[in-house]
Amino acid sequence: MVQNAKLNEKEVLDSLLMAYPGFLREGLRWSPGPDPPDFITTSAEGERLGLEMTEWLHKAQTSVSISNQESRIQLLQVLVRACFDHCRGPPSTKPSIQHCPR
Repeated sequence: MVQNAKLNEKEVLDSLLMAYPGFLREGLRWSPGPDPPDFITTSAEGERLGLEMTEWLHKAQTSVSISNQESRIQLLQVLVRACFDHCRGPPSTKPSIQHCPR
């Protein structure tokens, strides 16, 4: 899957350079980067430049991710409250959550 993403990024870069040959500067040769950035180059003046590819997403594609992130935040808030209540209050017969370092 990662290999396909890299090939797609290379295709996008090649298309960009064909459409705008002087993108950033003339004559730059882009190489795969450490990710991030996806691509790196060095100018004639010795400046190192990085290029990170991103993409626009449709709302339907990001809605699930945002919903999952909100659920994780809510769970963390519940866990923090439970730990705080457990540590500061008197012993309780209510179920509680304990965090034990490994």
